[in-house]
Amino acid sequence: MKRRDEFNLFQTLLGKILNQKNPYWRFAGLVLVIVLIVAYSLVAPQAETHSEAQPSPAPRAIPPRHQPSKSTTGVTYGDARREKLSSDQSIVNAFRKRRSNIIVEGSGIILKNLPDDDIGDRHQKFIIKLLSGHTVQIAHNIDLAPRVPAMQGDVVEFKGEYEYSERGGVVHWTHHDPARRHEDGWIRHAGESYE
Repeated sequence: MKRRDEFNLFQTLLGKILNQKNPYWRFAGLVLVIVLIVAYSLVAPQAETHSEAQPSPAPRAIPPRHQPSKSTTGVTYGDARREKLSSDQSIVNAFRKRRSNIIVEGSGIILKNLPDDDIGDRHQKFIIKLLSGHTVQIAHNIDLAPRVPAMQGDVVEFKGEYEYSERGGVVHWTHHDPARRHEDGWIRHAGESYE
């Protein structure tokens, strides 16, 4: 199994556990996922040292960032995961410093879908938990981009503009700018891109 597949399996499992109604099963499932992650982290470095002697395959072209990813969760191990964590860290740093108007990228699990905001431009809203543990609200303009068919427990990737709020912040501009005056954003869910 590839690292990406293993991590996607862990994330899928974690999403299902967080959706459990019975707190006992939720707790038992979380303990199981933690044990699996710790066991994997102990075994994976040993497997890497054995595979380092083999020649690496030729590098492959990396698609542009704005293209939809092939992964259903968009979250991977290795350098890409470190990149996601550093992107998450930029959101955490902006929150701590009370900064706004920062273009950010990240990914996380949807904790809660919120009612749409119908005042002015309509926005689909949900709260996500980033890999770093920080929570942030996503406000996705559904007058300019398609609605994201995501549910609680689903994993989404995003690019948009971070605005500080006392509750963790809001990421908006997760869509294209028809006037071409603002950097385009997007949301990815289940291999589809919503711009």
